[in-house]
Amino acid sequence: MLETLRRLDQGQGAELAVRYCELHLLALAGYQPQLFRCVQCRELLKPEMNFLSLERGGVLCPQHGAHQAGTSVLPLPVLKVLRFLQTRPWEQVSRLRPSVEVNRQVEALLAQYIAYYLERSLRSPVFLLRLQQGLQNAGAVPVVSDEDP
Repeated sequence: MLETLRRLDQGQGAELAVRYCELHLLALAGYQPQLFRCVQCRELLKPEMNFLSLERGGVLCPQHGAHQAGTSVLPLPVLKVLRFLQTRPWEQVSRLRPSVEVNRQVEALLAQYIAYYLERSLRSPVFLLRLQQGLQNAGAVPVVSDEDP
C-alpha cells in the first residue's frame, strides 16, 4: 500500500498503480481471482472469449461460462492486462500501456469483484475521482494519465 501511495505521489501511472495494488491486496486477503484456469473444469484458459464469475472467484471457459447465470463476458485484452498485473513486478507493469477502454473495463471489473467479496462498495474510488476532478478544475496540479508519453 505504501509503495502504491509513493507511485501515486510521483505520478507513476496512477490507474495501473491502483489496479496493481488492488489485485495484490486481493491476493493477500485470500481473494485472488483465478485468471489462468477455468474455475469449473480447471483446464488452462485459451485466448478466446471467456467468462467471469464473481461468485466462483474467477474465469470460466466458454464451455462452462457461456450459459451460466451470473457470468459476464471477459474480453481477451482485459484478461491479458489482469494476468499481467497479477504476475509481473511493478517495474514491468509500469511500462504497460493499455487503451483507455481496457483501463476502464479493468477498473470496473475489479470494482465489481472487490464489492462482491467485501459485500459493499468502496468509498475511496469516489473520493479519489472527486479529488482528481477538483485538482483538474482548480488547475493546481496537472494530472498525469497512463496515456501521456
